[in-house]
Amino acid sequence: MNEAIQQIHNTAMDLSDLARVKKVKEGEAVYRQYLTAAYELELYAVSKIEENNDTNDQLWRAILLKSAGWLAYKCGYLEQAKRLAYKGLSIKTNRYVLDKISTLKTTIEQDLKTQLPNNYHTYYGFLTAADILTNQITLQENNQVLTLNVPENIMKQIARLFLGTTVEIEATETNGKVVLEAIRPTA
Repeated sequence: MNEAIQQIHNTAMDLSDLARVKKVKEGEAVYRQYLTAAYELELYAVSKIEENNDTNDQLWRAILLKSAGWLAYKCGYLEQAKRLAYKGLSIKTNRYVLDKISTLKTTIEQDLKTQLPNNYHTYYGFLTAADILTNQITLQENNQVLTLNVPENIMKQIARLFLGTTVEIEATETNGKVVLEAIRPTA
């Protein structure tokens, strides 16, 4: 792993530590902001390390995926955390790191069973269109296209930040209508 990726990881860990301090001093909202920033930075570090056969790089890739997975879990992004854990488990690396990732996966799966309602879904795909007039976005995953309704107060922000990127969307479905609950970039 190169020095730049190491620095990104270290900064993410510093933000995570700072989040814990902020939680005590300034409350849950500030804690969440710092924790989310740490998660996004760690996700960026994951995206920068290459998938190759270098044993040292693979160890670091697994460590970064584990770290990003735990941060996603702490942020409440359970499906993304699960996805990161499965990605980490697919890497052939040392047993200790794989055991830690396996613990993460088990923890997430237990929480997913108890926390999510039946009409709750997670979608991954490329945000191909945003219609501000109808407050709908279009997500394409492989050959499937899904149209989601978006609350009016966040529609412009979503169009500006996520149009043309790969995202993870959490949504609820009621009477055939899929409504966005949360959106974030994916690894």
